[in-house]
Amino acid sequence: FQTPDHPQSQLAESEEFSVNDIISLSKPPTASNDNNKRYSNDDEIDISNGSILNKDEDRSESKSKPKSSRSGSGIRRSRGSRSTSTSDLYGAGIIDEHLEDKGHKPSSRAKSEPYRPKNGIHSSRYDPDDYSSTPVHIPTTFFSRGSIIKGAGRRGGAISRRRRAAVRRTEAGVLAFPAGISFVLSMSWVIYGSISLPSTDSLSDAMTSMSIFGGGGPERKLEQSTIAQLRHAKSQYQGWPLSVRNEETNFELLRHAGDAEDVGGRTVELAVPSFYVLNSLRSAFFDGKLLTRKIADFIGSYTSEAARKAGDITQRTIFVSVISYRNAHCRDTVDYIFARAAHPERIRVGVVDQIDSSDVSCDVPAEPCERNPNQALCKYRNQIDVYEIQSNLAVGPIFARHISQRMYRGEWYYLQIDADVTFVKRWDVDIVDQFERANNDMAIVTTYLLDVTDEHYNAETGLAAHQSRYLVCDAGFTGIGQMRRLRHEKADQPERNSHIEDSPQLQPFWAGDFSFSRGHFVLTTPYDPHLAMIEREDEEISMAIRAFTNGYDNYAPMHNVCFNGQASAAADALMQQLQEEEDGEESAVAAKQEIYSFKEHADKYRGKYAASIMRLLALVDMGADGEEWDRTEEEKYGTGRVRLTAKMFTCFGIHVESKITERKLCDFVSSGMMHSTFLDHLRMDGMGIEYNDFYFHYHELLRVHEGW
Repeated sequence: FQTPDHPQSQLAESEEFSVNDIISLSKPPTASNDNNKRYSNDDEIDISNGSILNKDEDRSESKSKPKSSRSGSGIRRSRGSRSTSTSDLYGAGIIDEHLEDKGHKPSSRAKSEPYRPKNGIHSSRYDPDDYSSTPVHIPTTFFSRGSIIKGAGRRGGAISRRRRAAVRRTEAGVLAFPAGISFVLSMSWVIYGSISLPSTDSLSDAMTSMSIFGGGGPERKLEQSTIAQLRHAKSQYQGWPLSVRNEETNFELLRHAGDAEDVGGRTVELAVPSFYVLNSLRSAFFDGKLLTRKIADFIGSYTSEAARKAGDITQRTIFVSVISYRNAHCRDTVDYIFARAAHPERIRVGVVDQIDSSDVSCDVPAEPCERNPNQALCKYRNQIDVYEIQSNLAVGPIFARHISQRMYRGEWYYLQIDADVTFVKRWDVDIVDQFERANNDMAIVTTYLLDVTDEHYNAETGLAAHQSRYLVCDAGFTGIGQMRRLRHEKADQPERNSHIEDSPQLQPFWAGDFSFSRGHFVLTTPYDPHLAMIEREDEEISMAIRAFTNGYDNYAPMHNVCFNGQASAAADALMQQLQEEEDGEESAVAAKQEIYSFKEHADKYRGKYAASIMRLLALVDMGADGEEWDRTEEEKYGTGRVRLTAKMFTCFGIHVESKITERKLCDFVSSGMMHSTFLDHLRMDGMGIEYNDFYFHYHELLRVHEGW
């Protein structure tokens, strides 16, 4: 779109495993000729020559890129969304009409007078520090059949995607040595097999680093330009705490993922915060390559300059991303985040609240602040941003998470949770300690949350009752035809105590319930805003693959620092019951007053699901060959260049072509074998596991896993 104000704006169990289950080979494995080996999820399937993925198979060939159907000139603007200037977003008549609908009586003034916000969100007629009256909700803009998109933090009361085929490495793992040394060493490893691959504390890492960043080559220039962009972002967002409320006149327009239309038939566009750093990039952050230690250390903030100079880890900031769909417990979760933290001053919360006019807003405290100023929504209101969307525009967790990530402002850590969560005391110190014990800047501590029951949570002490937690390791293909896809259900994951005593435990997959990482995860693996009506199970597999290819490693926590709230626990139980009933669909409709879900709008956005799931699968190299799909911004929201998707599929027994998986992977994970085997190849600088250092192929049948 183009406007006078923005002439060039853009839219933006088996048996236990032993060490004998890992077999060291003297040469890379060859394709097996054994027939009729069983690889099954539920049924026995006969497959010929299917025991080993063909490592020469290239699933990442470049496909012709069709013209995008979303051309800038063809996008229609909805009423109230012409630009993000103050006068456009705050029309006097519009806001007065909205306030009167809510029972508020604004002071009289001319209808043509521009509405001037105070501090980017509050009206000058309403003092944000005056809690004597009912909270006033000021909309930032409005769309779609009278729905309201409200502002964050109200007061308390194109080229084709460059595939990795050109840089494929042999499974023997040739490292980026200087040319001559690389050739000699790689040939000795492959032909003779008598020399083990070097570990990360060997000379190879040092030579690799020197060859890539030692001179003034393109990689060095890319690093320097990336640091310059980060430095510029830090100059824009100085001080603590930060708030997107102060940036609202600089919001940009984001096309609704479901192509919702307003009453005039025009496509809805939401005024949203600009992305931290990413808005200046047309492709992936750092070109999708492994972050250097220098770049990683440049990302992250402290509560003060004194804390930064002292290197005070307790003052490293944490951004908590919360999405809520009509959940009345959202404000309780925000309260727990601050009330049970050891250092609440370092925490900042960004909420995307998808609600109906009859719902409780996440940023309205249970009591007026003048009566109880110690409520988190009052005491820490400067550290809370709430972006409110009318529920009929909700199109699933991915779009909501994308908007929430746009509120990230360079914090050191990034935590993602849902809206009904109970935290333990001193949770912030606990999870930071767990993360740092991994000695891996590319770690993601992630799990499904246990329910907050007496079995799991001690309400008297405010601590976990025991040390068990979910491992995320059991995945399988579900569905039929082209809709058959990889998923991992929460009910299938084992709940175990950790076999690793001094750090989180490596696991293959990622969970949306709880994800704790460094802040750069937001920049390297941002949520795709072009996906609508995608369910959580599909979101999780997509993010797991994207995170893997960007160099991240998933860990199960040593123990839980939070739990599903009572409402979430009841919802899980009810959904399990509905799945077991023959009349599940009818029961679900009858129970919708108990469980709210974006799926209520399935009919409204029915046409978007098929296109979205096709895009999601294609972006992670799991789509059907020859299918046309939406390639909008595929560089930014696709896979990274650190690792190949085929490496993940091979390591964890995923057969994409036949759409089946090796079973009993959880035995290998829960025993600690994955952890001890793979961590031998953690990079010396702590920037993730070097999967190209070794070859590993998980097998179920003979309990023999090829690797060296």
